[in-house]
Amino acid sequence: ALNDYVIHALIRQDNIMAEAYFEEEHPEILWLFERWDNRNALNRFGKEAQSEGINTLADKTLTKPIEVLYINDLEPLSKQDWRKAAQKTDNPIKK
Repeated sequence: ALNDYVIHALIRQDNIMAEAYFEEEHPEILWLFERWDNRNALNRFGKEAQSEGINTLADKTLTKPIEVLYINDLEPLSKQDWRKAAQKTDNPIKK
């Protein structure tokens, strides 16, 4: 359900990024990170058929309620900026 949600979110023009993860030490803990043009775009997508699977997951399958955190970007990025490859001069955080 989470994979389908991410795939459909990424297709949307008003979605900047969507990625899903699970914690290595606790694979039952799922994370969904999204960036949208604005909160209205996110809310509209949440009501569409493509979001049905994740809504069902939240309502019927999860043992704890979803915790949602809304964060405002200090420097918003476009979809193209988010997807561009790192340059030699970039210093990404390494594990």
